[in-house]
Amino acid sequence: MIWTWEQYRVDAMKFAKACHQLQVKDRSAVAIMGFNSPEWVISFIGGCLNNMIGTGIYITNAPEAVFYQADHSEAEIVCVETNEMLTRFDIAKLPRVKAFVVWGEKALSQDNKDGRIYLWADFMKLGNQVKDPVIIDKALR
Repeated sequence: MIWTWEQYRVDAMKFAKACHQLQVKDRSAVAIMGFNSPEWVISFIGGCLNNMIGTGIYITNAPEAVFYQADHSEAEIVCVETNEMLTRFDIAKLPRVKAFVVWGEKALSQDNKDGRIYLWADFMKLGNQVKDPVIIDKALR
């Protein structure tokens, strides 16, 4: 698939709107773990539009390092590429996180019972009722 700048803009706004809908705090972090992909960039830029800070997590990090980075950065959104990467997050120890988003899978693992876990497409729909000016105002702060 070929991505245009317009597609990136539209999807970054959708990501920002979903974060806004979940009442993510200004200056909290979006922690991103996965290989380079459009979703990685959209998560980062969408977070910036929602007045958040992006932090990348190495795909080679062990669960202890993953927890430390997500907790220490005060992440409220965590985006991962795979269900396996999601297993490295001790979800119960990260109550601040409002959403764990998996972008590279067609389905979530059957083990995932936490209501904060979303497939990418489902997360991106959360802010459908948020109007563009709300996000543009936040981005200009």
